[in-house]
Amino acid sequence: MLLDRFRQFANIRIELAREGPFQAGEIVRCNVHCDVLREITNGALFVMINGVAHSHWNLATNGKKTKEGIVKIDKNATYSETMDYINFCHVIWDCKMKGPLQTGHFAFGINYRLPEICPQNFEGLHGWIRYSVSAKFKIPFARTITTKKAFKVMPLVYGVRDSLHCYPLHVHASKDPGLIFKDGTIRLGVSIPKRNYFAGDLMSMTVSITNTTSLTINRIVTSIIQINTYYGLCETGPRVFDPFRFRVAKKTKIERVVVSTIDYTNVYIARYCCTDRRYYLNIPISATPTLTNCPVISIKYILKVSAFVAKWFDRGITIELPIEIGVVPERPRVRSIIMGVPAPQFVVPERAWRQMEEIADDYIELGNNF
Repeated sequence: MLLDRFRQFANIRIELAREGPFQAGEIVRCNVHCDVLREITNGALFVMINGVAHSHWNLATNGKKTKEGIVKIDKNATYSETMDYINFCHVIWDCKMKGPLQTGHFAFGINYRLPEICPQNFEGLHGWIRYSVSAKFKIPFARTITTKKAFKVMPLVYGVRDSLHCYPLHVHASKDPGLIFKDGTIRLGVSIPKRNYFAGDLMSMTVSITNTTSLTINRIVTSIIQINTYYGLCETGPRVFDPFRFRVAKKTKIERVVVSTIDYTNVYIARYCCTDRRYYLNIPISATPTLTNCPVISIKYILKVSAFVAKWFDRGITIELPIEIGVVPERPRVRSIIMGVPAPQFVVPERAWRQMEEIADDYIELGNNF
């Protein structure tokens, strides 16, 4: 039995029926291949499918000095939160139920339908959302054999369903660039045709500038910023209880990531004038969709537009507009029945239908010319 601890009884690996990403609500099919090197007369083979949203960060705290002395508080308070979207475990082979495994190759198949509430994969600075399939072979008096394979999931909803997000949005602000003496105001307005976009879209915006100062505007910066908010509970608190110190058990951590930006440095807007200009900004195809229904991590986007005058100490005037980013399916999917389980239905976004109609109109015009 002692020598069994150092022997290799089998090799296992996981093979997915297809590479992801998988749609929320879709069936994940995988095979567990087991190469048995020696006869196994006792043990069990487990398959686990996990989907976890996790946040974790450290927050430095200071001690508080009282009349009795110094209250000792942990220097780094740890905040974390975990939510299991998928926690599935299944025994695909057990020696007591199915008998021993002889030397050779064995393949075990498993199907699992993903919940429709699964969010997309995400990797951030203080948290992540991950999905994986793992297999574990437990043999008494021998080391446990494990393997793991990650897969990607994209959300069920492609874009924002709320019709209010399809209307134009206009935001304006004004600022006096003078420090001591007043020199008029700069009025900045930004208009976008809608709030909901898809990854890979080209966003258009109209920037209206009214300059009533004696300075010229020589720079405009447009950018899309991803705001990641992490929620966590305090794991480590003060070592000595202090009733006079108010401590918040739940905190949030905000991370701002610039997804796309364009700096227009060749802009010239003269003094005492008003102008409207059109700018474009591309949304990367790798942009993570907006996530608002996860209690651990939330992802939001804003459009930030800033205008700067010809002053070295000027911080400019900035406008931020909230936007939503969805995801477009990589390939069309049709209804099929496999193993008696119907595949989920997917709705093609309206933007894709408009593109197909435009292509059809082009072919009709081309045929009429001949």
